[in-house]
Amino acid sequence: YLNNVSFSYPDEKKDILKKINFEIKEGIKLGITGETGAGKSTLFHLMLGLLKPDTGDIYFNNKSIYHDLNNWRNKIGYIAQNIYLLDATIEKNILFDFLNEKVDKKRLEFSIEMACLKNKILELPNGINTQVGNDGIKLSGGEKQRVALARAIYRNPSILFMDESTSALDNQTESEVMQSIEIIGRRCTTLVIAHRLSTIKKCDRIYEFLDGKIIASGQFDQLRSISSSFRSMIELQSFDA
Repeated sequence: YLNNVSFSYPDEKKDILKKINFEIKEGIKLGITGETGAGKSTLFHLMLGLLKPDTGDIYFNNKSIYHDLNNWRNKIGYIAQNIYLLDATIEKNILFDFLNEKVDKKRLEFSIEMACLKNKILELPNGINTQVGNDGIKLSGGEKQRVALARAIYRNPSILFMDESTSALDNQTESEVMQSIEIIGRRCTTLVIAHRLSTIKKCDRIYEFLDGKIIASGQFDQLRSISSSFRSMIELQSFDA
């Protein structure tokens, strides 16, 4: 849970996040949305332990995550907006942090299936041993996102962080990926940042951010009812909710 978390960058005069408080219950899927610059990615960077709050703290099992960051990071999976891929095979990019360990074939197959990558791999002449090129240049944006998702799932995380992780997917693939996340959600807690409202429609709870503050929270239909800015997002996206 987050307790009174505020944060500002050294060169900024104003807080990027202002006294953020909320609890994340185990096993839920939580959505975070809001306009660009609202503080969503900064919030993730704090929760990942990449940044530290100016005030307040972030707790897991009643202990500050900053008490033992290595232990915390071993429990999480993270799919960033900007995906980094090795100039190597699809398999090595999925294994990533586990390249020096024996491959768990069942876990690898599960990760590929959950990331909706199986059919793509079957289409390729060299399958999972296909080279992706420098920073994944041989893959489309959507394929890179699916490789990153498979990588995160292979970690078998307690908490999965997804930062705009479906933005490059077509509607059909996004729907399939989110169905997979429903399955994964039975195994771990999932936190999703998304502008694309279809990505967070089925979240157990959604937090809407504006200027570093939570301005509304609830399930999708509740937010649509209570937040005019959320309704505007629905209208702008012509989203049939």
